[in-house]
Amino acid sequence: MTRWRILVALLIGLTLAPCSFAAEQARLTEQNWDAFVPAGKEVDAIYGDYALKSDRLVAVIADAVATRNANLTVKQVGGALIDLTRVDEPSDQLSCLYPHARGWRCSKAAKWPAELEPVDGAARQAFRLKPGKNAVAKGIKAVVGYELADGVDYLSVRTVFKNKGDQPFKLVPEDGVRADNEFSFGLNKAANLWWCHDDYWRQAYGVTVATPGWKIAAKEGERRRPYELTYRPESGDAVIQPGESLVVERRVYPAKDTLELLARVAADQGASTTQVKVTVNDGREPIDGTPVDGALVKAVANGAVVASGRTNAEGVVEAALPPGEYRWVVESLGRKDQDHVMQLGEAAESLVVTLPPVGRITGKITDDTGEGVPCRLAFFGQGVADPSWGPDSAVHGVRNLWHTANGRFDVQLLPGEYKVVVSRGPEFDAVIKELSVAANETTKLNERLTRSVDTTGWISAELHSHSSPSGDNTASQQGRVLNLLADHLEFIPCTEHQRVDSYDADLRYFDAEDRVLTCTGMELTGAPLPLNHQNAFPLVHKPRTQNGGGPTTHPDPEVQIERLAMWDSGSDKVVQINHPNVAQMLGDRDEDGQSDRGFRQMFHFADVMEVHPLDTIFAGPEEGRGGRGNAMLRWMQMLNLGYRVPGLVNTDAHYNYYGSGWLRNFVRCSTDNPAEASVQEVCHALEHGQVVMTNGPYLEVEATAAGKTTGPGDDLVSVDAKPTLHVRVQCPNWLDINRVQVILNGRAVPELNFLRTADADKFRGEGAVRFECELELPLEQDAHVIVVALGEGNRLGVVYGEAEGAAMPIAVSNPIFIDVDGGGFQANGDLLDAPLPVEADHAPTHGHDHVNHHH
Repeated sequence: MTRWRILVALLIGLTLAPCSFAAEQARLTEQNWDAFVPAGKEVDAIYGDYALKSDRLVAVIADAVATRNANLTVKQVGGALIDLTRVDEPSDQLSCLYPHARGWRCSKAAKWPAELEPVDGAARQAFRLKPGKNAVAKGIKAVVGYELADGVDYLSVRTVFKNKGDQPFKLVPEDGVRADNEFSFGLNKAANLWWCHDDYWRQAYGVTVATPGWKIAAKEGERRRPYELTYRPESGDAVIQPGESLVVERRVYPAKDTLELLARVAADQGASTTQVKVTVNDGREPIDGTPVDGALVKAVANGAVVASGRTNAEGVVEAALPPGEYRWVVESLGRKDQDHVMQLGEAAESLVVTLPPVGRITGKITDDTGEGVPCRLAFFGQGVADPSWGPDSAVHGVRNLWHTANGRFDVQLLPGEYKVVVSRGPEFDAVIKELSVAANETTKLNERLTRSVDTTGWISAELHSHSSPSGDNTASQQGRVLNLLADHLEFIPCTEHQRVDSYDADLRYFDAEDRVLTCTGMELTGAPLPLNHQNAFPLVHKPRTQNGGGPTTHPDPEVQIERLAMWDSGSDKVVQINHPNVAQMLGDRDEDGQSDRGFRQMFHFADVMEVHPLDTIFAGPEEGRGGRGNAMLRWMQMLNLGYRVPGLVNTDAHYNYYGSGWLRNFVRCSTDNPAEASVQEVCHALEHGQVVMTNGPYLEVEATAAGKTTGPGDDLVSVDAKPTLHVRVQCPNWLDINRVQVILNGRAVPELNFLRTADADKFRGEGAVRFECELELPLEQDAHVIVVALGEGNRLGVVYGEAEGAAMPIAVSNPIFIDVDGGGFQANGDLLDAPLPVEADHAPTHGHDHVNHHH
């Protein structure tokens, strides 16, 4: 009975006690992932990392192991802060904050040091610091501690340095911050605050030094290098005497913008501020106006922007600024109002800004069946500025482009005249028309995109593209997937740098899983550049683990590609060599111009190889890209040497402004519904060379002999009769070709060169089919046959914008291998009048020596 009385008393006490929740610390696992990992484009957490979460903030510190990398360019992050954002408005955009970036590295987790007085109820994690190779820190021991408490708006980062040597030690503490691309940076000396701000993705970060009497300074790093923050006492140098210790405290604040950031820092520092409320409307009915969401509001003092922020759905942004005179600048969709000057004193102030009204364009884009379809709409102002909805990293609105996953759209524009281009890749006609947009009015745009090009038996593929998880860009992965959907790419393996990854979640978000065929994959990106870059797909994806379960790089390209090819126990996969230096691979390892073994062992494991740009197929050996020479010519030389490595073209897109679609591969497939297609079937077709490369024109090539018809990548025996070649080219209404050239064994045959001006009977001016003919091939020896369709003097044009749109339309088939004597195809060894550093006894190594070789 006594035990029951005690239990009841305890329960009553718990019931009556006020609720209090302390901040939490966790080692990330599958079970606690959703509770601790924040949302945001730049989240890099994996299992085993440390999470700290309070009622206001959430932070992730990487596990302190030497192999912990966030991505391709944010490396060795063990013990560093890799994710930080607010709980109520999560948008992690931080790549990394390295504690004591250059001189130290975190070696392992540590007990909380006694020198760092803990905050009651706070979550915390400490790491031991080890001096780097270049650090002068003899006898110095250091521990960094991260601490997060309820009720505060910052993550505390404190480092204790102990001098266990016999000499004084001069200390210049330094942190490094990676916050890339769209971020702006600044130093607010009055608040002793360094800040960075990504305006579009609504995330700002601030760092203050909280050690009394210390100040912060900043030095901008090189591209993809940390921004260097240094801390010093105002009185001079920091010197730690033998046997003594020193604590340096920094506070790291996340906020949605710099207006909010300044307010939170000022509140923490007890600084005097004035509350300001800015309301932005567009003057429409009712009389007090319709709120303007997302208007950029800047506070300017002494000619410089002090802070900025975006209005919410109610058209409101709030600030707390030091007293003084400010000019307020408001911008939204090309509208600007900058005539509001305000003297801030002690009393709260408010400001209402009325911008000129805009108009809207809404509608739905459908296919021939009336179903809404993914597409891209480009808006070009005619006497009015182009809209700019977002940066190159955005999802739907990227500069003057609007991407839709279901055909529906609703966009605001300045009043005026616009040219609108609605497109869905080169299998569809584009709609190009002029529209008027009036203030306070809605213009309807409902259009049908006709699939004019018949690609039965082939699906389109993009096999090399990137987004923010790769680490060398900040483009939204959702935006990448929407790019691919809008341009009607049908096979889209995920190929981020240095990690196995997947597009599945993005496709679910857009309800587009039945529109494409996809699989997991990666680009393994090693050095030397650019040779040692290879893609592979499919691969086994191990989400939320280092590298997604993928392999690591190796400085020897032959070792690296073998590692990749044999990954997952030698599973069946496509291994693709990216942007190769073919001459170096074949026979000039050190690029000294002298023949050697090169890196030709790579071809034991390579299935396919990028060979773009296509328009260099008729050019000399040095007319290529990036010092790599002419990959198209080198590829045809390889074919003549006996290599059978199919050629591919890919965009290698890193951003979302016309990122995907302007290069593609058509791959043979037994079904035209990508949702019903087999990844392995498409991969085997790629390995077999059943591919046509294009930036727009759809090229069909078939060779027939003795009643057998074959296509690109196939072999054909033609002993008793001349083989015939059937060529057909289709184009949508926005591009055209005027030349078709047949290439035999890498040489353009003058008699098989067809021009619209000279061979009008083979060309057509209307409809999708622009060229069609059947011809005899005058073969005296075995030959590989490549066909090129191109539009000399033409451009892809407005559908692909100014840069990519300037390209000449062109398509190139992979070769058909024709054996004229029945003895098996024999390569002729012709180097096409272009020197190639190969040894006299050079013998080709053949691709795809995998366990599951299927050829």
